[in-house]
Amino acid sequence: MHSRVPTTFGVAASLLMLALLHLPAFAQEAEAPPSVEEPTEAQIFDAYEARIAGINARSRKLLGDADAGLMELTVEDLKKLGCRSIDRIGVHFDCRVELRMKQAQRRPKTEVVQLWLSYEDGAWIAR
Repeated sequence: MHSRVPTTFGVAASLLMLALLHLPAFAQEAEAPPSVEEPTEAQIFDAYEARIAGINARSRKLLGDADAGLMELTVEDLKKLGCRSIDRIGVHFDCRVELRMKQAQRRPKTEVVQLWLSYEDGAWIAR
């Protein structure tokens, strides 16, 4: 008659099986996006203005202040027309906005555009 003393391998296998049975629940909890409402008009403006500031900074770095000044972009106004959630991991919205911008000293131009915004590290980022 054999004794029923668990072996190290048997204990390890039992623990592994237990972990695998609960893995889907852990994965769902880790992937659940934070509860964040769609961005407000002010948040969209700030995110897009930050994106434009980055573009202007790269232009100055590549072209120098004088040449980059001829291309500098300025966000004059932005009106949120609506947003819809994008089905991706994390929090993403596709927002339709009326955007009024100007380039250097040219006349401002107003157009309706789609902006992709994602919520990362507690802030909205315009893509």
